[in-house]
Amino acid sequence: MHPRDAADETHLSAAQILALVERGRRCDRYDEYIDHITLCPVCRETYKQLLRAEAMVREARRSRVVLLRWVAPLAAAAAVLALVFIGRALLLPTAPETLALRQQGGVWYEGTTRLPEWASAAAALFANPPDAPTRSDDAPAQRAVQLLAPNPANRALESLTPEFRWQAIPDAARYRARLERADTGEPAPLVVEGTQARLAPNTTLQAGMRYRLTIEALATGEVAGEGLTGVYEFRTLTPDEQTRLRWARANRQNAPRACVAVFYQLGCYADARETLNTLPADDPLVQRWRKVLEAHLQ
Repeated sequence: MHPRDAADETHLSAAQILALVERGRRCDRYDEYIDHITLCPVCRETYKQLLRAEAMVREARRSRVVLLRWVAPLAAAAAVLALVFIGRALLLPTAPETLALRQQGGVWYEGTTRLPEWASAAAALFANPPDAPTRSDDAPAQRAVQLLAPNPANRALESLTPEFRWQAIPDAARYRARLERADTGEPAPLVVEGTQARLAPNTTLQAGMRYRLTIEALATGEVAGEGLTGVYEFRTLTPDEQTRLRWARANRQNAPRACVAVFYQLGCYADARETLNTLPADDPLVQRWRKVLEAHLQ
């Protein structure tokens, strides 16, 4: 892009896009601009909007109704004004380009929101979604006991003193719940009351560790190991990850793309999907992220 007429380092300027619309292939740098528009969704959308507005102008100029000769000039003038205002609206700071992730001077922004330094990896991740995981042949069977809280769609435990709640099973006389370190099997004592369980007094989980929760519903006469079960695995968040989670939840409206990636990195897949649903469904990146998250949420 030539420095003398570039609006910024990322997008074509208003003058460049208007020149492309007005002159088409006669534009001196047609190939360069078209190559950029092909890769840049913001400039491509602006170009399409201006093409439609310019077509309105041409159509108005062709109108030759005898009894309403004055209508054509007015329509043309209105279309020209629409062209100007649409172009300005799309290229001013409130335009769609301000909603996209961009890097400026080594700092990442989404819209007008400056992202924390640690969020740069999340910004880069959103632009390059990971591959959707595939379910292995030995994937766990459908859980018979459904956990209600914490949200089982998230693989992260926000609290180091969590409370668990599950759906009641018909004919269940009692429940057993066991919480243990996934790597060592070290148990964390639980107090079970009906369809709820909490940590024993003076007990906390270790941050940054994976835990496995097993819930068993026992009917009258059944002993441990004979009932219906549900097994869930979580990872507790570190203090730094807790800070990132709070930031993502506070900024999910202003920086949804970065927050989707942050939630994903933390294992908060339900939060990631909820935030992703606020983005345009026809965006190819959004579609790729949806496949990734749906695979994790199965």
